[in-house]
Formats: sequence, C-alpha cells, structure tokens
Amino acid sequence: MPNASTPVPKNPRSRRLPWLVAAATALLLTFTCLLVYGVAQQSLRLGADAAPAALAAETRDRLATGFAAPDAVPSSTVRVESSLSPFVLVYDAQGNLVASSGTLDGAAPVYPAGARAAAAASGENRVTWQPRSGLRFASVVLADGQGVVVAAQSLAEPERSIGRIGRLVFLAWACGMACAALLLAGSLAIGRRG
Repeated sequence: MPNASTPVPKNPRSRRLPWLVAAATALLLTFTCLLVYGVAQQSLRLGADAAPAALAAETRDRLATGFAAPDAVPSSTVRVESSLSPFVLVYDAQGNLVASSGTLDGAAPVYPAGARAAAAASGENRVTWQPRSGLRFASVVLADGQGVVVAAQSLAEPERSIGRIGRLVFLAWACGMACAALLLAGSLAIGRRG
C-alpha cells in the first residue's frame, strides 16, 4: 500500500485529453468557418443571376410579342468594361448578333458560341462569362425559338462582398484558433502542476 509521500502515477489518457479536445475544437471550428464561407459565397454568386435572368426573360417576352430585336433590347447602351448595369445581347438562329445593349471597348461583346448552343439545346444556360482577364459577368442565356437572348451583369460587386466575407471568416477562424491554443496551453500548465 502506497504511503502519502509516494506520488500516484498519472493516467496517460488524462495527458492526451487536452490534445484531443484541442484537435476536435480546431476541426469543428475549421469546418464551421468553411461552411459559413461556402454558403455566403454561393448565395452571393447565385443571387447575381437574378437581374440578368429578369432582363433575359423580359427581352425574350418582347421578342415573342413581335418586337424587332433592336427594339426589344433596352435603349441605353452599357459600357460593360466599366458599368455595373445589366445588358442584353440577341442572337438569331444562325448565331449572328442582331441586337445589343452593351459594348466592350466600343464594340458589341461576343458571347461564347458553346454557351449559346447549350442554351439552344436545353432552353436555358447560366454561366460565369469572362470575356477578358479581370472582367467577369453573371450571365443567363434563354432560347427564344428563333435564337437566344443573353443577359449579363458584372460580378465586381458580388466578388468584392465575397472577398470581405472571406476576410471576416478568416479573422473569426484565427481568433477561434488562438483561443483554442490558449485553452490548450492553460490546460497543459494546470495538468503539469497537478
């Protein structure tokens, strides 16, 4: 029988417990932050399709009621390289651009033929379109029976918001990890004393 002066050996599991709790906390915190960022990013990106979808549907409806293509698109011209406003392009069944409310470097933008063909085959196509580096658009393409209607809007604002959210989520993750590290260090220090 051990006397009062003989130290009782520590349970090896009790030494591992703070590390296991810290690892579980780090995994849970990382997963939660990634989930929050992913949901916010997808929400903003998918929400960016709303204005182009509405403009494409409105233009398709105008074409269906007999408007000529140049009269079906908005009358104001959008300089797509610098504007945040949505714009529309109308292509005929042969793939010729017949009307546009947007210009890129002074000419009508050229939308990818593959994305137009996918919409003609399925009725609708939604893609992120990048006509050149640093210029990205949420675009919605609708088939109208006589060609396709493309509407697009700059992703500059949604992408800025996504960047801000990313920085906030990273800051929250870093603070959480720092707190977990402090708790682990405190737990280990108390364990050594006891």
